[in-house]
Amino acid sequence: MKRIGGAGPGLTRRDLLALGMGIPAAVSAACRAQRIEENLAVAGLAQGRQIQGQAATEGRLLARPGRPREAGPRGLHPLGLERRRDAFIYVPAGYRADRPAPLVVMLHGAGGSGRPHLHHLQPLADEAGMILLAPDSRLRSWDIIVQRGFGLDVVFLDRALAWTFERYAVDPAHIAAEGFSDGATYALSIGITNGDLFSHVIAFSPGFMAPAGQEGPPASTSPTAPGTRCSPSTPAAGAWFRA
Repeated sequence: MKRIGGAGPGLTRRDLLALGMGIPAAVSAACRAQRIEENLAVAGLAQGRQIQGQAATEGRLLARPGRPREAGPRGLHPLGLERRRDAFIYVPAGYRADRPAPLVVMLHGAGGSGRPHLHHLQPLADEAGMILLAPDSRLRSWDIIVQRGFGLDVVFLDRALAWTFERYAVDPAHIAAEGFSDGATYALSIGITNGDLFSHVIAFSPGFMAPAGQEGPPASTSPTAPGTRCSPSTPAAGAWFRA
């Protein structure tokens, strides 16, 4: 058998033929493995979306604070999750990753957006070291008001929270849902439904509340009558709840 090549053992034509025949088989096996991985990834993504979709219709938020994976900037800036209706975050200059900060999720009123609503607490955020997260509703108001049920806004709020928790150290014992008007209705509804995430709910002029369930035993105090307790189903001109 004639050998090909210069110095050294070289390769026979049979060796090259065998090698050439082996390459398509190896490529085919690699392609099959890649397709299997892609199918598994798609199935996992679909299952994840199914779980998230089911949780959203039940008003449940899945994101939870933990150790940040990357460092986020300080100051005011958009999250960049959506081109039109997005969310804004404000991180005070004194934020430190080794000191988990309180987080306030701020929910605007009907026809509004997150950024203007955020400015109401921004001076207090600098003083108290709070992180403020202000998402935009997907439609003209929040899903339980416009669509009479949880859905799109829960999904987006979960994305905004996950984005925040990946970049900032948040104190899990001090996470508040705050809102005005329609936003207050949503804060009460989403806060009570997710009492295992929100430690406080702050509602200014809510119209009603429609929690899908109740996590934890929230107590309500009306600012106009400090110390009085009322049923979570009773709307007030302003109220804070502590889960």
